[in-house]
Amino acid sequence: MKKTIAFMALVFAVVLTGFSVSGTYAKYTTSFESVTDTAKIAVWDIKFNDESKTTEDKTFKFDLFDEDTNNVVAIKDNDDLIIAPGSKGSANFKVTNASDVDATLNITFESSHNDLLTYTIKKGESADQTVGEPTKNLAKFSNLNSVELAKGASETYTIEWEWKYYESSEEDQADTTLGEKSETSGRTAVTVQAKVVATQKAVS
Repeated sequence: MKKTIAFMALVFAVVLTGFSVSGTYAKYTTSFESVTDTAKIAVWDIKFNDESKTTEDKTFKFDLFDEDTNNVVAIKDNDDLIIAPGSKGSANFKVTNASDVDATLNITFESSHNDLLTYTIKKGESADQTVGEPTKNLAKFSNLNSVELAKGASETYTIEWEWKYYESSEEDQADTTLGEKSETSGRTAVTVQAKVVATQKAVS
């Protein structure tokens, strides 16, 4: 009888232990997952003369010396305009900010013979707003640095040049010297290059 009771107690203890062990694996579980959130990258698209940003070549046409409106010299040296005292002309280019953000422009120039031609820079489609003062040294012209161009906006710039003709002037000798150094087989070249750098407007 004692053996039976002992055996039953042992079985009961095993059963209790089984319930206890299995109970450690039971639990409540709840999980949450966020809804996917999305941000999209702003477009950066600066166009020159309405050319698409997909153009890999980042140069733009700048025919400053395409025509002498006074037609002082009626011939060209290959495709290059030949100029003399009294010659003048102009060229323009358009910058468009088709971006999603505001931009800042820095427009600079490199030029040769910085004591020869007089340059006047204007803005607006009708070139009715003069920027700064006329200058002979485009390389030092700084009035087009840090120009703000809002998103969706565009601006047209016109550069006018003139080789002034004076009836009597001390500058005659300098002009004459340039003319004497220029030869049919290799005329002295006057060069101008414009550079436009656009950056996103600083965020405060």
